[in-house]
Amino acid sequence: MREAAPCDLVTMEPWEIEHAVIVGGKRIIANLKRGNALHYKDQFMESDWEAQPAAVLCEAAVAKFLGKYYDWSAWDAASHDQYRSGTDLDRIEVRRMRTRPSAAVRARDVSKGAYIWPAWVDMDHPESVYVFGGASAQYCWDNGTFASYDTTQQTKTFHPRILAGAYV
Repeated sequence: MREAAPCDLVTMEPWEIEHAVIVGGKRIIANLKRGNALHYKDQFMESDWEAQPAAVLCEAAVAKFLGKYYDWSAWDAASHDQYRSGTDLDRIEVRRMRTRPSAAVRARDVSKGAYIWPAWVDMDHPESVYVFGGASAQYCWDNGTFASYDTTQQTKTFHPRILAGAYV
């Protein structure tokens, strides 16, 4: 990844990688009949078969880094709205970074009082997940720029280097 920011390497165990693939697969199957959120644009997306296990692995890595319980959750589409107001981990939204050194923060993250923790994993080497620290969604929002792909202006992106020295 270009323009690296300060980060910590979290080493994942084989069983954690296996669970990430299983939970990612469950999330894909649960959402087969659901469309994508408005802020997602097909031309910028990667296959869910890579994205979902990678996202789960990043969530698990942040939990491991922070010493927090991770529930390895996946729920069916009918229950999705029931969990929408929650976060990935106790008031933390984990944002997986893909190819650009930027992470997303959404207006709803600010209204939830969430914290944003970006992470990155190369799925050819899933045992190594890079965690970039975290800060309040408000801090990330205030220091971000509106995402060009979200015409609703409910998403901003920020470079993880803003997290260096940020008050978590």
